[in-house]
Amino acid sequence: MPRSNCMSTGLRGLREHTATRRFQLRQSTSDAHAALDDLVGPLRSRADYRRYLIGIAGFRLAVEPVLDSFALRSFAGRWRPTRIASALREDLADLGMSGVGFSDVTPRIGSVDEFLGCAYVLEGSALGARVLLTRALELGLDADHGARHLAIQAGALDNWRNLVVLLDSAEPFNIEVAKGGAAAAFGAAKSAFLNLADV
Repeated sequence: MPRSNCMSTGLRGLREHTATRRFQLRQSTSDAHAALDDLVGPLRSRADYRRYLIGIAGFRLAVEPVLDSFALRSFAGRWRPTRIASALREDLADLGMSGVGFSDVTPRIGSVDEFLGCAYVLEGSALGARVLLTRALELGLDADHGARHLAIQAGALDNWRNLVVLLDSAEPFNIEVAKGGAAAAFGAAKSAFLNLADV
């Protein structure tokens, strides 16, 4: 085979390899994602939504500070984390839940690869937020009252795309370590929902 063809084949193989990173992360976390969806539930009522809001706030208020130590480094390119902690606090206040306490579910993220795995989980939630926002609207909540955080996430698809570019181009990169970061994020979210008190 001519040398140019070998190089072309090698580059194509590299692109195919890096292009599968988010799908490898999705596959490795599919069970954890499904379990979390079950804990969130269908949000058929205001009571369901209040329970969800406390759970997601407990998770995001713990995990967003973890991202700060990595997010502004040069490798992050155009991507910055979608932060919803402030909006969550406002949503809690809208529903009379400002005084709710949270257990510490902070995940241990100690490397760039773990960070990217964790960020994959957080930014990927923008896709599901569009569905949850529709349900919140049906319950009389919106971007100005009770569902601010969902509106922010639902509008952050460009940020998700920027994260995917970063994820697919990061070098050096250890997918197994990134999977650990994604698993840690899902584990923290699961713990936040399992620790919920009756509301």
